[in-house]
Formats: sequence, structure tokens, C-alpha cells
Amino acid sequence: MKTQSFAIPGVGINGIFATQGDISTLTGKCRIALWYAACAVRPEAIGVGLANQTA
Repeated sequence: MKTQSFAIPGVGINGIFATQGDISTLTGKCRIALWYAACAVRPEAIGVGLANQTA
């Protein structure tokens, strides 16, 4: 999974954008997690689950 973190200066919103794909089947998945900086005690534990996700 490839990830890219981002922050919006002056607003306090942070996030992670992650993508994963398979060229042989032309399928892909995307995850976006957002949090407000003042509310995130453990930012590394913030995630977004996908439908039918098993791991």
C-alpha cells in the first residue's frame, strides 16, 4: 500500500491518503483518513476500514 500524508496549514486538519492496486486484474482500493490535530492522541492508530476488509 502506498501512502501519502498531508496537512492543511492554518486549519489543523491532517490526513493520510493510501492506494493499493493490482495491475493484472486492473483493480484498486483507496483509503482516506482525516483528523483534527487537537483531537488525535495517537495519529498512527487512525484508519479507515473498507467494506469486506479481512485484514
